[in-house]
Amino acid sequence: MSSGQVFLALGAIILFSFTALNVNRTYISALEEAILIQSELDAVQYGQTLSEEVSSNRANYATLETIYANLGDVSNSATRRVFVTPALDTLYATIQVAAEAETLYDVMGKIVTVTVFSRQETGDFRMRATYSVPIIQPD
Repeated sequence: MSSGQVFLALGAIILFSFTALNVNRTYISALEEAILIQSELDAVQYGQTLSEEVSSNRANYATLETIYANLGDVSNSATRRVFVTPALDTLYATIQVAAEAETLYDVMGKIVTVTVFSRQETGDFRMRATYSVPIIQPD
């Protein structure tokens, strides 16, 4: 083998290495993005599920405060809801019931706020989704 062929073979190997590295880097970036999107979708879905649960308690309008009284502090494990996603991401939720006031179209009701959090590596909680659910006073 002449030195020219050796250099061509070396150049081909180097070019193949760069191509393989870039393909792998692109694949990893796409996978990371897909995981982040799924994580956000899980938080939104959990918040919607809790909002629907709150909405279904319209018949218990008078006792909303007692039903959700202990779910207002995300930093206290006794006063929050916990959900583990299929991707093993842990989500935390708080539910706060506001005092009765005029809500939509001057109708009396209560605004229930559902907030979903996740815990950072630092131990702080990051808000991922929040929902305001108006519960109108039943007739």
